[in-house]
Amino acid sequence: MPQIPLYNKGQGATPVITGTSLGSQVSSSAFTGVGQELARFGEVAGNMMYEYYDADKKAEAKSSIAAAENELNEKLEIYNDTDKTTNAETYDKQYKTNSTKYIKEISSKYNLRPNEQKLLVARLADLSAGKHQEGRRKVSAKQDAIIKVQL
Repeated sequence: MPQIPLYNKGQGATPVITGTSLGSQVSSSAFTGVGQELARFGEVAGNMMYEYYDADKKAEAKSSIAAAENELNEKLEIYNDTDKTTNAETYDKQYKTNSTKYIKEISSKYNLRPNEQKLLVARLADLSAGKHQEGRRKVSAKQDAIIKVQL
């Protein structure tokens, strides 16, 4: 007759049985895998929502910048066309004052994110610099016309 081995032999009347000896080992990922997948889904959904919001805000900023450039361009064109200054130094001072006022006035109309607001002001300043050169050419032409009349 075969002998049955005795477990926990020599440990007394109440042997301590460990939990691992009762069944097969189950990986902890079996319990946490579903939660991890749910967390990944939440992260992906959050990223998609942020990207959608970001794309919407970028499109809004782009159209706002274009509208602001058009408005500033129109104001500076009118200023240059109606300016009667024949002295370049006087024109420069007056132009700088008026263009700064126009830029502040126009840029304050739009509620953009900080970096986009800085971009708006920079684009308006670049546009203003180009219009400044155009106005200086007109002032120079006026000066030349006055000199020709005086001769």
